[in-house]
Amino acid sequence: MSWVDALHEPRSIRGVFGAFTPSLDGVVLHEIRLHRDGPSVYLRFDFREFPTDPPRKWGAVGYNTVQVELCLYAVESVEVSELSTVSVIDLNISTIDRNGKVAVRAWTSGNSTTRLNVVAGSVSVAKVSAYKNDPPPPDRSTSL
Repeated sequence: MSWVDALHEPRSIRGVFGAFTPSLDGVVLHEIRLHRDGPSVYLRFDFREFPTDPPRKWGAVGYNTVQVELCLYAVESVEVSELSTVSVIDLNISTIDRNGKVAVRAWTSGNSTTRLNVVAGSVSVAKVSAYKNDPPPPDRSTSL
């Protein structure tokens, strides 16, 4: 089972990447936001992979990085520790019960040491966008 299968509505990810499931290993974390409504947690990060057949407007302007914002609703618990200014993380999203409750875990190794654990009622995509990361980091692929 893929992490996309744990999403409440995976259409936006499938619409950009098709049948390919982008990896959650080595994503660049930009933001963790807590909100009292829900309560909810938002995670904004860049994928390593860029789709081979991106939306036309992305290719026309030279975008090379896909950014996604996930929203975790009905949050039961949140643990964040050792947040780093440069957080390249491995993220794991999995369903943990028959009602669709999800666990989201993130960790890093090396110089950055971000740790995140969230248990929530559901997870969905709040936003998918792209931008030109100029120059892209040398250890990231820019196409599938």
